[in-house]
Amino acid sequence: MIKAKLDRKNRNIILLVSCWMVYIITNFAKSNYSATVAYIVQQSIFTKSQTGAIASAFYIFFGIGQFIGGSIVDKISPYKMIKVGIVSALISNIILCFTMNYTVILIVWSINGFMHLGIWPGITKIVADYLSPYYKPIATQHLSYGHALGSLMSYICSALLINKFGWGGMFGTSSMLLAGTLIFWLLTERLVPMNSILSCRQNVQKNRNEEIMTSVKAKYSVMLSSGLVLALLPTLCLAMLNNGAQLWIPTLMMESYATSLVFANLQTVLLL
Repeated sequence: MIKAKLDRKNRNIILLVSCWMVYIITNFAKSNYSATVAYIVQQSIFTKSQTGAIASAFYIFFGIGQFIGGSIVDKISPYKMIKVGIVSALISNIILCFTMNYTVILIVWSINGFMHLGIWPGITKIVADYLSPYYKPIATQHLSYGHALGSLMSYICSALLINKFGWGGMFGTSSMLLAGTLIFWLLTERLVPMNSILSCRQNVQKNRNEEIMTSVKAKYSVMLSSGLVLALLPTLCLAMLNNGAQLWIPTLMMESYATSLVFANLQTVLLL
């Protein structure tokens, strides 16, 4: 009954808000470990090498997942792939609430990184194929700052919570937010069926695109001719600098300038 009452505009809005919420909260949860690094070093929970190894393992497996995620989302419903990513992040954050075992965290956080493979590709698939043309630029604009907003939220929460509630408080907060996001996404999946807002025009265009991109050769030809490969190089450098800064600046501030943990995290918020 509720589903029948939703017109196309409302379905687009619900889907847009859901994608935006998923992107922000999963980025919040993804940045949680980086936001706790200064605390880990301060409390001597792990050595700096071990701390960096966990973060590196996450991003290595995250990168592998993103590399193959687009192809998988083309074959499997983006709804399902996003749901898998949220559930994986939720389980990983719950586990980290209750353990400080280095080996366990290294394995769990690596798996978590890989299982993000469907979130961003799934969201871009939804924006490209399921949103009406009017809402596509709106979605692009709002999603563009989702990563930064999620990261800012994690460092602000770290500054407010970690001294009082410790490691578990940070991952407990992200677990609750992920659980709420999962419920909202399941509700969206029910209210907005996958094919409910695809127009005939979009289906025709989708079929044409699929015909053009049938071969692997055609895909790489488009990547080269469009300049996408050149655009990847500065993006890669930016990502390396950004992730490194997020990870180690709070620790650098504490050790070099004798600042408090709270101030170090708030300083990182300003730099982000």
